[in-house]
Amino acid sequence: VTNFVVAKQEQEPDRIAYHDLVRLKVQQSYDFNHDRESLEMEGPERRPFSNLGVELDLTAPRFLTLTYRGEWSPYDGDVKRNEVAAAASSWRGDSLTLDYRQARDENGATVLDEITGGILVKLWQGISAAYRVNHSFQLDRTYETEYVVRLERQCWGMAVSYVDKPNDRRIMVGFTLTGLGELRPITAMDLSSGS
Repeated sequence: VTNFVVAKQEQEPDRIAYHDLVRLKVQQSYDFNHDRESLEMEGPERRPFSNLGVELDLTAPRFLTLTYRGEWSPYDGDVKRNEVAAAASSWRGDSLTLDYRQARDENGATVLDEITGGILVKLWQGISAAYRVNHSFQLDRTYETEYVVRLERQCWGMAVSYVDKPNDRRIMVGFTLTGLGELRPITAMDLSSGS
């Protein structure tokens, strides 16, 4: 089930814009195959329902976004996953992001408990700098920091980044050609985000 709250804005006499202010999605699945295979089963083995998932997006026009993702187990009553993200941006294109993620396995043990923060600042026309840090509460340490300077022109761009991880420090250079795509090394963060 997905619900929306939409704002209607008259920008000019004959021009109307619509903006999603709130999106709420609640979902749960039922596995009929699992139910058929486990008709004789009793107790904890018989679990045809998936976790109850909740997604909530709150978006203020242009400058602020808040997001929540969560999963709750109908069998043991525990929250299995929490993700909270906030992003703020300015009219210049500066941005500030903060993400918190927590996950538990089927036994209730914490498998993920981390926070990621980032800031991007537009320094001059076409030149920006960014900083990102990942901290694990589970490991009680900061496990990755990244510094990036990006130069963007009309049909090309270039980025230089320095990534600092335990036992691994890298300097990377990437190029962007408008219309052709981006040439850069693939990092672990790229793989985990699906880009």
